[in-house]
Amino acid sequence: MLAFNQNGQPYEPLAGYPGHEQIPPDRRTIFTGSELSEADMPPIDWLVPGLIGSGLIMLAAGPKIGKSWLALQLAVAAATGSTVLGDTRMEQRPVLYIALDDKGPRRIQRRLHMMGADRLALDNLTFITEIPGAGTASELIAEYLDQPQNARSFVILDTLGSALPAYAHRPQESSYAYDYRILGGFHDIMDSHSGASLLIVHHTRKMGAVDTVDTINGTQGISAAFDTVMVLNRPRQSRTGTLFVTSRDVSEGSYEMTFDAQTGLWRLEGGNLETAAKAAREHENCGHLGESMNRLISVVNNAANPITASDVAGELGWDVTRTRTYLSRAVNAGQISKVGRGLYSGSGVGDPETCGVRDAGMLAG
Repeated sequence: MLAFNQNGQPYEPLAGYPGHEQIPPDRRTIFTGSELSEADMPPIDWLVPGLIGSGLIMLAAGPKIGKSWLALQLAVAAATGSTVLGDTRMEQRPVLYIALDDKGPRRIQRRLHMMGADRLALDNLTFITEIPGAGTASELIAEYLDQPQNARSFVILDTLGSALPAYAHRPQESSYAYDYRILGGFHDIMDSHSGASLLIVHHTRKMGAVDTVDTINGTQGISAAFDTVMVLNRPRQSRTGTLFVTSRDVSEGSYEMTFDAQTGLWRLEGGNLETAAKAAREHENCGHLGESMNRLISVVNNAANPITASDVAGELGWDVTRTRTYLSRAVNAGQISKVGRGLYSGSGVGDPETCGVRDAGMLAG
């Protein structure tokens, strides 16, 4: 039983018991507020700098959206220490890709060739398409990470749904309890292997939800266990998608991405997080506007100089009264600016050419 001193503090605070120097500050379980505020915590251990920390990570998306392509792209970048999604470089490390949805090497080989990865040295990347014996994915991952040479590895499980049949339900166990027990087991493995990362690929459900995390298939017991949750959305036949990220390590955010169907490669808009986040915000703003408003904003944004209501009306074929009403609404919404008496100028936010019409062309093939 834990004992406390006369000040109500535990006898074994962060700096108050033998051997505490050997325990990293972020791994200690007893400490005072003062000790915690003064402790020199190690920096975040990144998988993808600024975007994905180490630990247990989910990547969820609908079928045929490109989630396995993204997972493979991350695997290749980690195995080779190369850049990914643009100009972000990953640390080189051993990678284990558990590809349970691939019944053999043919499709994996084809994807590597399409991505151009066959020209790289991939000795650090190992694929497994079937769990050996009657074991489970978690047993395989734990055994792999227990080997000293794999301590800081990047492991990918693709997909969660293909791994779950190996885990039996307990009597009278609810779906939530089952999900949380299984995913909690994966989380325990990663907690005991600091610096390693496990990315689990999963599916989203068809029905819509206000909260993006609620689109993940299954109970909330699944998403609750993860350190980082990523949800990838891309409309059918569109090159452009959005990656939503929520994490214990970084601020929640959305990033615009483009998918190249010829190579299977994803790229952040502009090649970096800042530009991709700005693009996602702009498209989010446009999503709340109607077609007529988007057309008006486009006219104002594309004008070389401040433009009058009469000029806008002429461009759109509207009457001036209607045009002035829409201009006033656009100014109030912050989509355009009123820069003088009867003069309007664009701000770039909400321009259909940058976000209202996300794809000028369709994917080939």
